[in-house]
Amino acid sequence: MASNPKKPPWAKQAEDALEGVFQFQQVRVTQKRRPNGGLDWHWRGPNSDREWPLMLNRLAWLPSLQKAWKESGDSRYLNLLTDTLADWLCQNPCPNFFMRSVAWRPLEVARRASESFLPLLAGSSPGGLSSLPAPWPETLRSSLRAHARFLRRHHAWRGNHLITEMLALLEVSLFFEDDSEAVKWADFAVRKLSRSLERQIYPDGSYKELSSHYHRIISRNVNRFCQLLEKRQEKAEQTYWQQKAEALWGYLHQVLKPNGKNPLNNDTDEEALSSVLALEAPAHIGKESRQTTHFPWAGHTVFRGEKEPHWGFFDSGPAGTDHAHEDFLSFTCSSGEADFLLDNGRYTYKPGSWRRYFAGPAGHNVIMVDGRGARQPGRERRSLPKKPAMVKTEEGHRAQGETFFTSAWSRKIADWRREVGFQTDLGWCIEDYLVLFGRREVTTLWHFHPHCQIKGKDEGAGVLWQVSHDDTVLEVRLRDPSGKVDWEIVKGQTYPLVQGWWSPKFNLKEPAPCLVLRQTVIKPFCNQWAFTFRG
Repeated sequence: MASNPKKPPWAKQAEDALEGVFQFQQVRVTQKRRPNGGLDWHWRGPNSDREWPLMLNRLAWLPSLQKAWKESGDSRYLNLLTDTLADWLCQNPCPNFFMRSVAWRPLEVARRASESFLPLLAGSSPGGLSSLPAPWPETLRSSLRAHARFLRRHHAWRGNHLITEMLALLEVSLFFEDDSEAVKWADFAVRKLSRSLERQIYPDGSYKELSSHYHRIISRNVNRFCQLLEKRQEKAEQTYWQQKAEALWGYLHQVLKPNGKNPLNNDTDEEALSSVLALEAPAHIGKESRQTTHFPWAGHTVFRGEKEPHWGFFDSGPAGTDHAHEDFLSFTCSSGEADFLLDNGRYTYKPGSWRRYFAGPAGHNVIMVDGRGARQPGRERRSLPKKPAMVKTEEGHRAQGETFFTSAWSRKIADWRREVGFQTDLGWCIEDYLVLFGRREVTTLWHFHPHCQIKGKDEGAGVLWQVSHDDTVLEVRLRDPSGKVDWEIVKGQTYPLVQGWWSPKFNLKEPAPCLVLRQTVIKPFCNQWAFTFRG
């Protein structure tokens, strides 16, 4: 007997909607309803998370109902579509003033216009989509106009939100073609997009939020901007932004791990970006060779083996204009398909102990002094540093960065300089130099992939840990440590402090081993770490 073919995602989404079930950001649940049976548009979901109603109010799931109706002829899909639109429009009238409600936050206005209303009207003439019964084509057009007018007056000041909002305004304006008001919307959106993107992209092709997740979003948005400029027949502008798009995709191409996934710097999910690059980046980007590279504006150093598939990522740059973590001087590494040292991901934006862990220093491969993280650099870089952060050596390459620690009363208690030396095809030597002012407890953290198995033993002149992931082994050696040394492997801890967790996707987390090394030290010292691959 032939097996049933796998249903496409839109078909599953439409069937779930009939049952009142929704899935946003890896959470799947039956949506709460109001007493009259309509959806509760303000319910915060099972985790009391503001992200849930934001996703619901984007209405991005409505086009799946339309497609399911066209494919099957089942009127239940059409009835749910029109009933939902009627309910949403009644419950969420367009305000005459700026507000950040879950329905009318500018980002949700933009996403709803571009991901729901425009697709519902896709391919139609200015008269609307004939397959939807009256009066819905004209109702959607009227609501689109209200959305565009709202975005023209109320929008973000900067960041990826502004880019998304202006792209939506430009798309809506082009839908209305030669309408005089729409022409003004388009001119405004193009000016805003050009100025904002110019401010948000560094000359080395990195996006200033310094998150590979949001960098991917901006790269796609610049691609879309170029397509819309082509529709407006603005050739010079289109050519200019195509070059910017190539720089953005080129950065992503260079930072990818050997397994095709991205580093989890700042607020980021793990993604198979190699497939995204293959589909959306200019063809020549994927043909460019990857090698050890430093991005001076981002402060990101990517180490690569020449014969062996070793990869390392060192962050000695600015914090990022948004979605920043306290990860200055953090280091991660992998070999082939096997990840070893990891950044911890983002997990949640909800304030609390979990957000503090995933965004704070305790969730990164850094040093803490007296339980406090180091001073973070500024949000963005205004000029290049006078001293190069990476230099070529006889053995490979060397990168460095420095900062300091303060007490709760803002008094300096320690200086810290981290140097990362890469021996091509062998591994890394990391030297942490600390100058301490008084007796301090120094904590060094190394976070490993959940599948890593760690065995450690004290040696006469240091400590050796063997970290295995599948058939690959990473030897981690601490040579001649200073002061009293205690170490432990912490995994899945929630009390007294959160420690030993990793988040591959928003709203998902899993226990992951963290090597915690504590030293009580009085005088200046240097910890020398060797990370060497075996097998």
